[in-house]
Amino acid sequence: MKIIIETERTILREFNKDDFQAVFDFGSNREVQKYTGDDLLKSLEQAKKNY
Repeated sequence: MKIIIETERTILREFNKDDFQAVFDFGSNREVQKYTGDDLLKSLEQAKKNY
């Protein structure tokens, strides 16, 4: 795991292939997507493929 930033309460790291469920959870949320501008994810397969 390549850590980019680490503080006492937070670890920021690169995505890996096992993160697809979390990617789908925020990538399929319209409230999140209106701020990121990314396309809305519609399936877990799409999350696996894109990330």
